[in-house]
Amino acid sequence: MTSPFVNLVGRARFLVRHDLDSCTDRIQTHQFKFDGHPVTLIDVPGFDDTNKSDVDILTIIADFLVDEHQKGRCLTGTAAPNFNMFQKLCGEDALANVAIVTTWWDEEDEDVANARLEKLKTKMSVVAGGAQVFRHDRSYPSACNILRYLVGMSPKPLPIQREMA
Repeated sequence: MTSPFVNLVGRARFLVRHDLDSCTDRIQTHQFKFDGHPVTLIDVPGFDDTNKSDVDILTIIADFLVDEHQKGRCLTGTAAPNFNMFQKLCGEDALANVAIVTTWWDEEDEDVANARLEKLKTKMSVVAGGAQVFRHDRSYPSACNILRYLVGMSPKPLPIQREMA
């Protein structure tokens, strides 16, 4: 998840920057009820961080995932920008539980944006594995639509959780 999405749909108050420097430097969670379902949104530092190496980020995420697995919690979620790394973390079995959320539709010509989305879908093997792509217009109803999709999933443990635990 990204901080703005968590803030919007979960009414959290995570810090958001509007420049190129990375803002999320640690894993943050936000718990709430959504349509009667308990939901925990997890905001993690992204790869290509301006302050941490990808190895550092992977270690932070892996440690968190192992801890969640040891507590008996499985995940559904949204994909990180680095799809190859994300696919390896998720494994083939969990890809059907992934929502890839695209944004900034209001900043681009509709035809250009749709062409870019189709190109993105053809380049992402995670879509072939069952991940769903969503257009998010940064509105609350749009965010709720994505969250409704995710709460309907059956959580599955990730390979990295099983292997490291």
